[in-house]
Amino acid sequence: MTLSTWQLTPALALRGQILALKYGLMLILEVCRIIKILLLVVESLDMNLKKRLDQEYDKTDERLYIKLLSKGSEEEAIQIAENKLNKHISDGKINPSEMVPATTVHWLIDEIKRKSRN
Repeated sequence: MTLSTWQLTPALALRGQILALKYGLMLILEVCRIIKILLLVVESLDMNLKKRLDQEYDKTDERLYIKLLSKGSEEEAIQIAENKLNKHISDGKINPSEMVPATTVHWLIDEIKRKSRN
């Protein structure tokens, strides 16, 4: 069948629309699943912060980093983050949405420290 003789029948058009809706719905469901995971992570982080600092997270708090350092070790936190990430990778998880709990913020911290030394 050549392009010049190919015709889009109503049944074929409807099938294409149904497939588009199906894949669109699948994408929406996956996004919802990821959002749910992210909300659980944020809730967990907020609960941990409340437990450790007796305060809720406030991104405008200029002393938050100092408060966190007074409650624990930055190096230990980085080591824990690396261990959790490596465990997920060794378990074959490659999508960040599957790696709960895990973070790569320690990579950002390392880069900032390297650049601040120069």
